[in-house]
Amino acid sequence: MLTAAIAFGGIKKVSKWTDMMVPVMAVLYMVVVLLLIILNFTRIPYFFGSVFAGAFKPDAIFWRLFLERFLHRA
Repeated sequence: MLTAAIAFGGIKKVSKWTDMMVPVMAVLYMVVVLLLIILNFTRIPYFFGSVFAGAFKPDAIFWRLFLERFLHRA
């Protein structure tokens, strides 16, 4: 219902609505991300360890080289 009211209000109403909502959504996103980081603070070392361990496995290196070669030819 709200979407229809905004859409039928014209481009100025849509612009006004998005001008208001984009900063609110950005702040809400940052709050949620910080909350998730705080709640999972003890898992941060495991996260970085698993990322780096997975990035340097032989199959990961193979696929990186394969895709680099494949995409370079395209």
